[in-house]
Amino acid sequence: MEKILYGEVSSTDYIAIPVSSVVAMDGISATQIEIFYKNIEADGTDAGAAEQLPKITVDVTSGDAKKFLQDLAKAINFSGAGFVGLIDLESLPTAATVSAIGIAPAA
Repeated sequence: MEKILYGEVSSTDYIAIPVSSVVAMDGISATQIEIFYKNIEADGTDAGAAEQLPKITVDVTSGDAKKFLQDLAKAINFSGAGFVGLIDLESLPTAATVSAIGIAPAA
């Protein structure tokens, strides 16, 4: 069974995607990480599909970005759980929060 990555901004703004859909993680500042994933809503026939970059933005405490990425990789690769919550990584010294889920236009 494939693992699912889960992120939640609020009770009405959340996403669960297959881990295999993650294509990149980018530290955009000392306190934010963007997790990019394959566009699950667009296909080749959708107008502008190639220009869409779906992403999840995660906020972490300054200095915790590397630890967050290490913990996320460990949870994905070695945890027995099938559901990996972005804010549930237990070894982080402070809680991470998901601040945005969406599709941004390509640069």
